[in-house]
Amino acid sequence: MEQLQAESPYAMWIGIPSFPLDVAEPAVLASGINRVLKAMQASGMSANAASKTFLAGHSMGGAMVQDWVASNSDKVAGMVLMGSFITRKYRDNGFPVPTLTIAGELDGLCRITRMAEAYYHQHVDPISSMHPADFPIAVVKGMNHFGPASGTPPFLVKQRDLKSEISLSAAHTAIDTLITNFLASRVSGDKVAANSLLSVMDDTAKFMAPIVESFRLEGYQHIKPPCFCKELVCEPKPTCLAGSPWAEMAQATMAGLDHSGASLKVRDSFHRVYTVTPVHLPKVWNTCASPKSCTLNVTTVTQNWYTPDQIDDGFSHISAWEMRAKLMSRQSVMEAAGMKADFNVTDAPSICAQIN
Repeated sequence: MEQLQAESPYAMWIGIPSFPLDVAEPAVLASGINRVLKAMQASGMSANAASKTFLAGHSMGGAMVQDWVASNSDKVAGMVLMGSFITRKYRDNGFPVPTLTIAGELDGLCRITRMAEAYYHQHVDPISSMHPADFPIAVVKGMNHFGPASGTPPFLVKQRDLKSEISLSAAHTAIDTLITNFLASRVSGDKVAANSLLSVMDDTAKFMAPIVESFRLEGYQHIKPPCFCKELVCEPKPTCLAGSPWAEMAQATMAGLDHSGASLKVRDSFHRVYTVTPVHLPKVWNTCASPKSCTLNVTTVTQNWYTPDQIDDGFSHISAWEMRAKLMSRQSVMEAAGMKADFNVTDAPSICAQIN
């Protein structure tokens, strides 16, 4: 806090509520925040400082403080989250207060993949009520979950966190610079500070791009839910995902048409693979007399399987732990392309395992 004050151009009132067992539970959070605000006001802080009041939280503190901020948005100008994120429950209507989110590249408790999901919904396909410039996300390279803290790490942090590649001092300096620029851009509209944050967001975009691409290939459920249409071929919709691009790539590999002259045009569709009324099976829609200049239209079927009742805590794995895909066999595709194929040669006994 002293380092943050030293870097900030503003005189700052800083209060840190104390809680039983140092746990910011919802039942005591509001009273703790109000107690600190009253104490600072009694010491001389203006009681009409909503336009300059910011709340910050690290780890579980960030998960808890955002609910108070959302319910008291008229009392604060902004929020800072470190090792935490705006949770999914605010996705439908958006979060009402500008928020700086600081992620650690090597955070072992609030994984960078969950931060990438937050980045997607705040920058790639932002919620209409949340302007990206008001919700910057910064990645501190080499920092772990304990990076924003000091002292002795709690047991769970020791157990789960990754090893930091930068010192605590370097982590604190990076965080202080980010927070200082966020405060300056919000309180006084400082253009230099705002441009600095825009540069940081450009770096974040480059860092997050491969993770966001993996979401797209999977057809990740928290980007958009699967359409699960009744027809075999699902059409893309603004509110849901039609299928998995990864399954489409897998079918192309499975087909084994390299150097044959034939090609595939694959459309995957999300369906519950266990349903029988109706049953959804992969399909080759056309045939060719010979593979030369042949383009086959193929539909595949996929269901991504996720951990049931997944907790939005940043630690739980978020990707599909199984992609249940129905693909056309190599024999079927080759025969449709006008080629001779023997299943015992093209597919058996373990072509799928070999491809994987």
